[in-house]
Amino acid sequence: MMKPYIQLKNITYCYPNNSHLAINNISMTIYTHQFISILGPNGSGKSTLAKILNGLLFCDEGVVIVDAIQLPEEREQIWEVRKLVGMVFQNPDNQLIANTVEEDVAFGLENQGISIDKMRIRIDEALDKVGLTSYKTVEPHHLSGGQKQKVAIAGIIAMKPKVIILDEATSMLDPKGRKEVLQTVKQLNENENITIIQITHDMQETLLSDRIIVMNNGELLLDGPPKKVLSKRELLHSIGLDVPLASELADRLREKGFPFSEDIVTEEELVRELWTFL
Repeated sequence: MMKPYIQLKNITYCYPNNSHLAINNISMTIYTHQFISILGPNGSGKSTLAKILNGLLFCDEGVVIVDAIQLPEEREQIWEVRKLVGMVFQNPDNQLIANTVEEDVAFGLENQGISIDKMRIRIDEALDKVGLTSYKTVEPHHLSGGQKQKVAIAGIIAMKPKVIILDEATSMLDPKGRKEVLQTVKQLNENENITIIQITHDMQETLLSDRIIVMNNGELLLDGPPKKVLSKRELLHSIGLDVPLASELADRLREKGFPFSEDIVTEEELVRELWTFL
């Protein structure tokens, strides 16, 4: 059963020396075990929102509640929040600082003062979950982009978070690396019950999620299941976002007179309907 884990109540944030609100009066609840995709054009506030969820930024107004810890009021507990809500960034090379894969995964644990014995267990478990057990002693610069990003994810997993945020974490990867990372986080969501929040521009990636949030100009524009959100094609197009290819094709065929369903979002759904016309 999903339970509320993070609550945002009327939060607002403005960067210093900037009159434009990056986040404008947003309220939402994030539940345990959800897989959420956050979409929006550049400057919409999605990365700022991610940093507020992780405690890298404190909201100017409103309150963020993470597992009963209230921010910014209880900012002295910020390190506890960052244990619970891990962040994986866009460029994996900026996150890997050690000489070997296992040393990199150990970095966060060392900062937490975890004992050597417990650390070894957590490192082995984390690398196993991302499929990199055999790479423990490999130097990170020998890895592919997807593998580097999985090492970064393993470093977060080892700290046993309840939530992992991926801030454009696949945008610099090739298709193979992107697929590897997405499969890894999907398995973590399904098998380990970790809440996943991915910030992305890629509509195809959103199809893995059970909830899509669309932001524009610092505000919450849409929030709901993929089929409901992605059916708002004209609204999405109006803020410069594409829709999945299957949705676009179904829409164009519908304009030609074919009676396609309004809620087609995957290629499989499109193919099934095409078969009915043969």
